[in-house]
Parts: sequence; structure tokens; C-alpha cells
Amino acid sequence: MMVITIILFVNKGFSQYTFTSYKHSYFEKFLSSETLVPITGIQNIDSIIKETLDRDWKFTKLKFVPINEIEQFSKNGNVSIINLLPIQFGNFGNSSLCLYVPGNFNITRMTNVISSVPIKCGFSGDKKYNTECSFEQIGYKIDILFVQLIEVIKFMKEEKYIPLGAHITGVNKYVNLYNKKIAKSNLDIKLKTLLINENFFNNKMDSVIFKKYYSYKFKVVTENEYQKIISSDNENYFVMLQSNIPNSVISVFDLQINKTLFIDLNFQKNPFTSSAKLRKLNLKQVKKLDAQIEKIASDNN
Repeated sequence: MMVITIILFVNKGFSQYTFTSYKHSYFEKFLSSETLVPITGIQNIDSIIKETLDRDWKFTKLKFVPINEIEQFSKNGNVSIINLLPIQFGNFGNSSLCLYVPGNFNITRMTNVISSVPIKCGFSGDKKYNTECSFEQIGYKIDILFVQLIEVIKFMKEEKYIPLGAHITGVNKYVNLYNKKIAKSNLDIKLKTLLINENFFNNKMDSVIFKKYYSYKFKVVTENEYQKIISSDNENYFVMLQSNIPNSVISVFDLQINKTLFIDLNFQKNPFTSSAKLRKLNLKQVKKLDAQIEKIASDNN
């Protein structure tokens, strides 16, 4: 299965969602390009990536390239590049699933990114939070990551939003618009159990507090069970996905309809804060999630 995506920063230690390209011309350039997709050499992961893209990618012609050959295309103005962790160039590594503009591949800047989805890994040196930093570790949700990337690209194409660059308020605005659109889209869903990894909780947000503010069914499971359920595409669940580099970014993905139902970037006034509290699930996020599920439920009754 898989999760949604948007990138705000593509930088050393950052991993976020992005709904805007820096320039409108970048998006047009992407649509006329050939898109390169890295092949990892791990058969089960590569087959999932190919299957997902063959099913859902409707934007450009695709070409699958061995991951160690991707860099040679970085200045080619005719190809866009999907960058999959843990590709590294020089001292920099990328901790998001990103779509890069043709001929403008610079991993240290966010202005060359069309869209991105966060992965729970970072290159900040803070090993406590770098928990999914290999292909094998993200294999259980690799399809979700690609579905989310495609969701963002499709959303941008349909809505024709004006690019806002690195403006934090603007990116949050687009996330809110995505959530509103999902809530009103008459999705044919039944309310399911929200699946939560026990590691998402902390001393200020445990399952008892969560239950006070989330009005629907949920289930807290171990890391192993969490990955098993996602890998099995169990249609009885919504899945909470979280990335804590730099903030506690969460999304909720429906395993049955292959769609992201909710995104929250957890941005504060200063997006560069190093405060560990921003990397934890918090009450504000839970309240917003509850409100979103309530809207979806009421609009589909």
C-alpha cells in the first residue's frame, strides 16, 4: 500500500509536503518532459513502484533507470526526475519522495521541486528520528508514497494554483484547500478503524488523551503489526502516517480507495525550529483530524 506528499523544503534534514512549484513555468516544463524513475535493484520494491505508476501516472512518459545512473541526467533539460530516498549527491541527502524540474536538479534547494512527500528519515545527524532510511525500511508503504506524490501533482494540475515558493502560510493554505476538497468530494467510503503506530504517541499525547478528542474507532498497534496491516492492504483501516523531520507531519490514508483523507504539516511560526516537541503528535492535530473525519462522514451520509 502507500501515503500522501507535499514538499516545502528539500534540504539537509528537512522532509515535508509541497503543493506548489516555485514558478508556473516549471510545472508546464514538467508536463512536456520525460520522467525518470529510479530502480533500486530490490525486486519486490521495484515491482510495486512500476505497478503503482503504470496504474496511476497520467502526466508524462516514464523511463525506469538504475538508481546509480540518475545523477548523470541532473542537468538534462528534457527530463524530470523522481528522487527516491536515499539518493545522495556530495554531502547532501534527500529525505522526501520528490519530483524535480527538468534541467534544474539541485538537492539543496526547494525551488526546483514540483511536489514531494515526506519520508521518516533525515540527514540532520539526529539519529533518534532517522528511523526509515533505507529502501527495505520504507518498502511496506512505498506504494502509498507514490500514490500521494501523484495526488499532489493531480491536485496542482486541476486547481491551477499560483506558485507561492517557500511562503509557509501559502503552503498551509493549499493543504487546507486539499483537505476541504477531499471532505466535499462525495467519497464512497465507510468509516473504518484508524490504525496508529504506538511509536507515534508520547508523554503528552497517549491513547487515553487521543480517545478524548478523536470520536471514531482507532487501533494502536506495534511497529511490526502496523507494517503488516499496511502491506496486506487491509481495507478495514484508515492509516495514520507520520514523519517527524523536522515537524510531526501527519496524513491519513484510506487503504481501500487509495486516497489521502487528511494532511497536517504542523508548521509553527518558525519552520526551522529545532524544538523536539514539534516532532510529536499533538492535540491540535488530533482535533483537526477529528473535524476532518466528521466532515467526510457527514458529507457521505
